[in-house]
Amino acid sequence: MKAPSSGSQERVYAPRTNTPAVAARSSQMAAATSKARPRESKKHGSKRYSKSNKPVLVDDFPFDRALGRGRKGIDISHLVEFQLPEHNLVTDTGRRPGSKKHRAQSVRLNLTGRQNVNVNYRFIVDYRGDYRTQILDPNVPLDDASILRVLINKNDHQCPICLGDEFIAPRMTRCGHVFCYTCLLRLFAAFSTQEDYRGRVKCPLCSEDIREKHELLPVLITKIDERFEQPSVDQPVDLELMYRPASRVFAQPFRLYLENCQFDGDIPWIPNSATVDNFLNDSRYVKYSRIMQCGPDFAIKCFEQELETLQLHRSLDSELYGDSTHHYELAELKIRSHMDAMAASFAESSQAAIPESPDSLSLHFDELTLRQHQFQETEKGFFFYQTSFNSSVKYFLTNLDVQILRSLYGDYSAFPLTLHPILENISYEYSPLTEETIGKLKYLGHLPVGTEIGFLELDWTDQLPQFPKEISARFSKKLSERSRASRNKKRREDRSKAAFEKELELKTLQFYSKENNLSLTDYGYGEQASSHTFVESNAPPLGEDVLLPENESKYKTTVWGTRILKSEDPESDHYDAEAEMIIQQAKKTANATGKKKKKIVLSFT
Repeated sequence: MKAPSSGSQERVYAPRTNTPAVAARSSQMAAATSKARPRESKKHGSKRYSKSNKPVLVDDFPFDRALGRGRKGIDISHLVEFQLPEHNLVTDTGRRPGSKKHRAQSVRLNLTGRQNVNVNYRFIVDYRGDYRTQILDPNVPLDDASILRVLINKNDHQCPICLGDEFIAPRMTRCGHVFCYTCLLRLFAAFSTQEDYRGRVKCPLCSEDIREKHELLPVLITKIDERFEQPSVDQPVDLELMYRPASRVFAQPFRLYLENCQFDGDIPWIPNSATVDNFLNDSRYVKYSRIMQCGPDFAIKCFEQELETLQLHRSLDSELYGDSTHHYELAELKIRSHMDAMAASFAESSQAAIPESPDSLSLHFDELTLRQHQFQETEKGFFFYQTSFNSSVKYFLTNLDVQILRSLYGDYSAFPLTLHPILENISYEYSPLTEETIGKLKYLGHLPVGTEIGFLELDWTDQLPQFPKEISARFSKKLSERSRASRNKKRREDRSKAAFEKELELKTLQFYSKENNLSLTDYGYGEQASSHTFVESNAPPLGEDVLLPENESKYKTTVWGTRILKSEDPESDHYDAEAEMIIQQAKKTANATGKKKKKIVLSFT
């Protein structure tokens, strides 16, 4: 297999083994590099990497430079100009290498630019584009020219320039950050007078170059608040049985598949009658898809809504703040120009017949059940339960819960179309999604690598006694162990959180005690400071006067107005008393002899 060139989207599996050429080169350079870089620890480093021979997902990783580390190996990655896969993708979990219990997946994927956008967002694309590559491999980003809109949920982003509550004609740059269109135009205008401008500015968030000649992706803010889309522990959750043929990338509810089999494609359509604010509910299929296509009518509706928003904010800024409307007018001009170009482009091409969303057959439960039992797979497909389709995190049912359902219902196609159980726990152990996880759970193959996923653990406490004895006996122990592991994990997390909060509070108290020249006990910190244990106290909040009325006599005010403890040294108190006596005698003498003297007035005129 030929190694992909730089910038390729292909992913190559490379085993962590030493090639002879690289090994020979490594031995020649060992003497030169041993002084510059210390050797890895034999106790941890060699044992850790010598047993790791599993394939690793690497972007643009050349086979002829595959380099592992032997028992006495030296890291020469700075010489061969690449990073070792384990350093680039895997983070150390802090556990012993040989420990298999509670071994969690810890992966860091380096997703930047369009790869990050491809993983975290949904897209409305031009129906005239060719998307066979994305259907075969969801990891390949879409072409910018084919993207009509990038969908993001409200409250997920905020313009980093104006920090406004509402985006004004939002646009996404190549680095994946979203800005108001008017803010970007102001940013370009502000830097255009500099000598090193050259038609580019730095992104305020990541410092990547934003060039004027680069195409900005239009963004559509949906009305979805993701805070209400995520499932909650100890609360009911709605799970939908999904079905995806093995040869297709689009997964739809099995219920829709039984009701109406008209949709058999990979990318669903947004109907012409759909509105910009409610298009996800105007179609029966688009809310389940990561990519959806539309015609010119819906694309023009999106631009018209942006023009209305621009006109509204232009009037407000002009009347309330007296701001210049130049950038609003410039944004409107560019949007209208884009609309005209799009209309001309669609007019030149043959108009495709955009299908309307098919009406549901509204089958009764009995008829749906009959069709479900008569279902026969014409090709291999995948069944899985999923919920919270509008969330950026994709939630699925755990393998143990699926095994319980299969023991009860037999074939996957006989599973209940919907479930409404109580959620016991959410596991993010396998998040983000990796190629290794997809290899184990093939029904996730339609998601790009890097997608945030969570697995739902159901509470079977009330249902387990109603199961047949053999099923109850088979899964009761596993469910108990899982529940105990979840409780222990939550308990550890709570302890860690409490310890962190106490440590943070201690550091804060130490700062204020040092600033105010007070001891920690004055703030209510007990003698058990070493164990971060705080005693109950009526001390006032930090930043307020910490002196209580009964302790007022212990303090004195300095010439700077701060309060400090009085000295407890008796000898020092004796000297202070003598000094006070001398001062009082001097005042009496001055008053007695100064009565007959004339008052001296100093004039500075």
